[in-house]
Amino acid sequence: MKPKSILIIGCGDLGIRLGDRLCALGWSVTGVRRGVGKLPSGFNAIAADYSRKNELESAMSTAPDYVLATCNPTERSVAGYEQGFTEGARNILAALGKHRPKAVLWTSSTRVYAEREGGWVNEDSCLSEDDPRATAMIQAEQLMLQSMQHASVIRFAGIYGG
Repeated sequence: MKPKSILIIGCGDLGIRLGDRLCALGWSVTGVRRGVGKLPSGFNAIAADYSRKNELESAMSTAPDYVLATCNPTERSVAGYEQGFTEGARNILAALGKHRPKAVLWTSSTRVYAEREGGWVNEDSCLSEDDPRATAMIQAEQLMLQSMQHASVIRFAGIYGG
């Protein structure tokens, strides 16, 4: 029986941790990042930049069962957020083409919420309308959710640093 497979795009700390656990369970794990030197030996490593058009085709040729996208801004400017998130989402969807994994999980951030005073947020909380970096993230989420893929978004909080 063919093992389950996952393609982890932007395979940094979060992706490596998940991929290690899945490898231990017998999954086939493919990690995509610009520099693959930090990927564990059990991963299929693909060097590609998801923020650039047409760089993910070789990764998608693996026809993964699942896709996890953990994108980041290419720089801290608004343009960097647009390139890393909005264009990253477009590039991933374009590379997927007609392939329909069982699920595509898009990681996002609680930065997208309008709440700035430390209050509670949930899925129904208002989204930011005045933070252009958050807007780029929201646009990427919407591209995923409105695509023909079986996509879900998870908005992480407090995962940065040690």
